[in-house]
Amino acid sequence: MNSILFKVVLFLIAFLSLITPTYATTTMYFKWHAAYFDAEYILNLGSDLEQYYPRIVIDRAKVVIRLDSLLRANHPEHFTRWHLVDSYTKSYIYENNKYRSKSINPVGTDVFFDFTDPVIIRKALAKLWNIIDTGFSVTEPAGQWMYSLHINASKNASLIYGSLKGDIYDRYFERPDTNCLWMQCESGVGGPPYFWSQYETDGYYHLYTGLYLTTKNVQEAQKLLKEKYNLETTITSQCVTLSILKKYMGR
Repeated sequence: MNSILFKVVLFLIAFLSLITPTYATTTMYFKWHAAYFDAEYILNLGSDLEQYYPRIVIDRAKVVIRLDSLLRANHPEHFTRWHLVDSYTKSYIYENNKYRSKSINPVGTDVFFDFTDPVIIRKALAKLWNIIDTGFSVTEPAGQWMYSLHINASKNASLIYGSLKGDIYDRYFERPDTNCLWMQCESGVGGPPYFWSQYETDGYYHLYTGLYLTTKNVQEAQKLLKEKYNLETTITSQCVTLSILKKYMGR
């Protein structure tokens, strides 16, 4: 009897494991090195929600661009280089079955808040940089001029990656210019910021690598990519819009 009962239990466990849905979760990180602050976005998503990740990252990248542009325009003299963090574990509280932003409470140079909450952002501007009444909006389009490195061009989109030898665009942690990048992605469906192609008005697909905020960073990146991968690159500049960021994320 015990043997029969044991077999029944095993059968039920196996059966339930087949009919019970399981969801893998991934913690995803995005980091930005802006002119006046560093920013980070951390989120944990189930596999059924990963399709929404690029969109919500783009929403936060838009805020990073507009906030950095606002600070450039105001030229804060003696400012703290804050580390702004939008974290699913530290920037929100769960109340009445809904998430809402926590109040700003800097811990050292770390500041946790929701990058898409206009009320919290206005409070951050006043508390962290003493900037009041800016009319800052989280919904307006954003763009910023940055440097990039041009690698190659081709009329055939499927062949443009042929200029990259081996699998160098599949090895993020070995990428020598990591510290020079304006935006970095670790883990998750967004994928690391390897190389991206863009169709331009001359009829060619152009291959670029990296987004760099300063002349110093792009020159250092060019040097490192030449030394490690023997990549011949040309320094270019372009207005980084949301559509370019989507390509940069591989989506």
